Amino acid sequence: MTTTTRPAPVLTVHARPCEGWAEDAGLPPELREGPRVLRGHREDGSPDHAAIRVVPEGEDVEPALQELLADPAVHVVHVRALAEQCSTYRVRAAGR
Repeated sequence: MTTTTRPAPVLTVHARPCEGWAEDAGLPPELREGPRVLRGHREDGSPDHAAIRVVPEGEDVEPALQELLADPAVHVVHVRALAEQCSTYRVRAAGR
């Protein structure tokens, strides 16, 4: 018997159109700390397995985000809960 686990699709529902978080606002305090796993993805949506970082509990995710987004091959970073691997949010570099 073979069992395959597929990640659930990420769905965000807004009652009205949403422009997203202001580019110069920084991360909200409640989303800044680990434990988190950051996974970089290419422009075509495929994962970049060299662009994965773990942020330990209590540490700021911003330095790891900046490092990953400095790579032009990384189009977006998915930030996930470390233990459960649930998607929390995603971050794109300005202009990407």
